Amino acid sequence: MGEDAMLKCRVETEELIVQVTWQKERHPQPENFLTKKPGDPPAFLNDFGRRVKFIGEEDTNGSIKIPNVTLSDESIYICIFTVYPSGPLEKKISLIGVFPPLPSMNPAPALLINTSESTIATCTAANSKPRGKISWQTSPFHHSVETRTSLHENGTETVQSELRMVPRKELNQLEVHCLVQHVSWTHPVQISYKISVLYPPSVRVLASKLNEDNLDLVCEADANPEATSFNWTKNNKYVREEIMKGGGTLYVSKPNTEISGLYVCEASNEFGNDSGSL
Repeated sequence: MGEDAMLKCRVETEELIVQVTWQKERHPQPENFLTKKPGDPPAFLNDFGRRVKFIGEEDTNGSIKIPNVTLSDESIYICIFTVYPSGPLEKKISLIGVFPPLPSMNPAPALLINTSESTIATCTAANSKPRGKISWQTSPFHHSVETRTSLHENGTETVQSELRMVPRKELNQLEVHCLVQHVSWTHPVQISYKISVLYPPSVRVLASKLNEDNLDLVCEADANPEATSFNWTKNNKYVREEIMKGGGTLYVSKPNTEISGLYVCEASNEFGNDSGSL
């Protein structure tokens, strides 16, 4: 779409060329849109003819160019050389447009962790002729696809491919790729998207020795979104906030037998909570 189409028409004859006529097939009969007599400029007979450029340089060459081809230009074109004394010599040329798709992706909103398949994203190859092809790359995870095709009044087609996967924690931040292919392209168009899976914290507690006199107890919380609340207890009693650092880290000064005990960290976000101990 938007490119020029060259319709080549030549005749090999020693007879007198009277005229070349171009027609576009219509119902119930073809419609003349251009004529050209030797030595005269071309005559453009309608609006379509005025779009066309006559590019034949010799009397035996009646070729034309249709600029900026659109779907409405698809047709059978008839080139007629009128020669004397034989009469008309006719050639039919089919113009079939190839229109590349408009690729796009519509990601689903962030997904809550689940055990059932959900729609991750929808990839579209819109308004093409012939139809585009869509594939997905989600390695190393399994996926399924639901595909829908719609035919438009102008003869183009739109293909939509829905990527479906089970939204588990391992998929969070996985980059998936939609590949759109078309006969008019030498390489597919790739659209990428990073999946966002929402899940509650998974907690573990680690000890990090700063020096001989200081120790950090680190509450690691794997969560999406990040944990927003951390609570520490020692032997089932809440620890004073003034000895807590940001991000769930507990500061322990001068470790000795007095600070020994069971330390438990509970982390939470809007989707749940979890705890770990040391």
